[in-house]
Amino acid sequence: MKVKASREELAKQIKELEAKVAGNQKPDDAQDQCGLFYNLCLESAPFGIMVYDKTGTILIFNSELERISGYRKKEIPDVKTWIEKLYPDEEYRNLVIEERKKADSEKKLREREAIITTKSGDKSLCRFSSLLFDTGIRIVFIKDVAEQRLAQELLHESEERFQLLSEAAFEAIIIHKDGVLLKANDQFFNMFGYKPKELLGIQVVPKVIAKESVEFVKKQIESGTSIPYEAMGRKKDEEKFPILCHAKPIKYQGREVRVVAIRDLSYPKKAEQALRESEKNYRTMIDDTPALICRFLPDGTLTFVNNRYCSYFNKNRNDLVGQNFFQYIPKHARKQVRQHFTSLNQQESMTTYEHQVIAPDGTLRWQQWTDRAIFNADGKVTEYQSVGIDITELKDTEMALQESEEKFRTVAEQSPNMIFINKGGKVVYVNQKCEEMMGYKRDEFYSPEFEFLTLIAPENIERARSSFKKHSTGQEVEPCEYSLVKKKGKRIEAIITTKLINYEGARSILGIVTDISDRKKAENALKERDKKMEQQAQHLEEVNTALKVLLEHREQEKQELEENLLANIKKLVFPYLEKLDRGRLEAESRTYLDIIKSNLKDLVSPLVNRLSSNYLALTPTELQITDLIKHGKTSKEIAAMLHVSAKAVAFHRGNIRNKLGLTHKKINLQTYLQSFPK
Repeated sequence: MKVKASREELAKQIKELEAKVAGNQKPDDAQDQCGLFYNLCLESAPFGIMVYDKTGTILIFNSELERISGYRKKEIPDVKTWIEKLYPDEEYRNLVIEERKKADSEKKLREREAIITTKSGDKSLCRFSSLLFDTGIRIVFIKDVAEQRLAQELLHESEERFQLLSEAAFEAIIIHKDGVLLKANDQFFNMFGYKPKELLGIQVVPKVIAKESVEFVKKQIESGTSIPYEAMGRKKDEEKFPILCHAKPIKYQGREVRVVAIRDLSYPKKAEQALRESEKNYRTMIDDTPALICRFLPDGTLTFVNNRYCSYFNKNRNDLVGQNFFQYIPKHARKQVRQHFTSLNQQESMTTYEHQVIAPDGTLRWQQWTDRAIFNADGKVTEYQSVGIDITELKDTEMALQESEEKFRTVAEQSPNMIFINKGGKVVYVNQKCEEMMGYKRDEFYSPEFEFLTLIAPENIERARSSFKKHSTGQEVEPCEYSLVKKKGKRIEAIITTKLINYEGARSILGIVTDISDRKKAENALKERDKKMEQQAQHLEEVNTALKVLLEHREQEKQELEENLLANIKKLVFPYLEKLDRGRLEAESRTYLDIIKSNLKDLVSPLVNRLSSNYLALTPTELQITDLIKHGKTSKEIAAMLHVSAKAVAFHRGNIRNKLGLTHKKINLQTYLQSFPK
């Protein structure tokens, strides 16, 4: 089996080919020169390229495709194996095969996206473009679009919670300040074999960079370069491996820091390519590549452009070749672009950078270019080959992300309410109001030892734990009142409103705390006043009830007194006055008797008008008989005492029962009369 060349062997072969071209070899060697050209194109391409014949045998499998898939060419002999390895799920694989059959029936360039499974088991979103030749050869271009999608996802997450770092990147990504590690994704810790607590917050360069590269990396950090550079990494177990670092300055938590993407280069870029097709097929492959490809002289004069380059600038190839490409670059960016490619040498022969270009409609767009210098046998640069892509959309996304982050910071820091973010039970963000209200500094909030439940009053801790448990299962929680405890022990009353968000790739809680201490004091004062007023009202009601009872009792006593007085007068006085009236009196005595009777009538007349006694309807004789019955006298004894017949007494007894409503009732008259007040 043929072994693929190592990276050093490949470089040696390229130099030998360049030397042959520079030495004007025989016409027979023209194919070697062509092979060198297309070999450089394949290796410079920022996307994977695979070529296979009609039997499914893979002829070309470039190193970028090895990086994307994790497989080497010798592991993927044919398309069937490729499909089985990249799509292990049978149902999803069948869908891909159906899509491929449709593509096989067409000869035009098709694009589609699919999620592949790399050798390491990771999922990666890739964009596929393919072209079928009449000879049965199919060329497939594969681009890892995870980074672009990641930027869009970061923007989306930032609108919800302003995401700072994505865990979805394939490279290791870190944020550091002068070499002190502030943030890193899981890929970084997995790449170097450390746990987060072993590296966060310390000077990380001596830990992850091999000794021979430490000084070089420190110089790169000090210079603030944004140009990618290679170095030797060092794992925790002391294993060394080559890495590619690409750093950029950003603002993080109000500080100027650097974000660095680190790519593992330990997979050798092998140059074993079996280009057996004619120059026409190679030319077609270059022309149909979705990237811009060109070659130019050291002064910027274009010597070759592909179809994509032509269509991008809306010009024919003849109109572009021989022209200087600097005319499409804004004046302010030309010096920097020239510095990028003129800085290349045999030790560092390739560079990647970004710059603006002038589009045919006059607008400014962004492109990313990878330049490779081509040297002659004397080591002098004769030409440059460059592969570029339009990154305007990515740049716009990055700008929108930055603006959204700045907007959140501005709003959060100026908010009159406390705003915090809790991730996994730990406080990872607080605004300035939290510091002012609770008495803690941000460093104290962010400390791994800080327990957020210390901010909750003891009587509210169980409720806070219950709410946190609901959030941890993906449930939202209604706003709730809590008593919070400041650092110095003073309490404040607050309403906490929480919302689930995605923060740094993990479910987190965004909280807004509103101080309602003054409102609670006012409510308590109002409740106390209402309670006192209620007590006073109840007391007044009780007093009024007592007075009403007393008045009713007094009125009843007064009425009973008047009734008794009237009844006694009619019963005890009038009967005897009538006897005197029927007797033989002298004129003067009768006069006095009349005066007495008249005065008594005048005296009792008002009482008769007001009272309604059971006795009022009885005549004086009936009243006299009633009194005697009440005292237990029989009818015979009453007749003897009143000097009347027993029949007369019986008649009066009948009238008395009738007036008292006792007719036809089996009620003893004496017992009934004794129930009345005297």
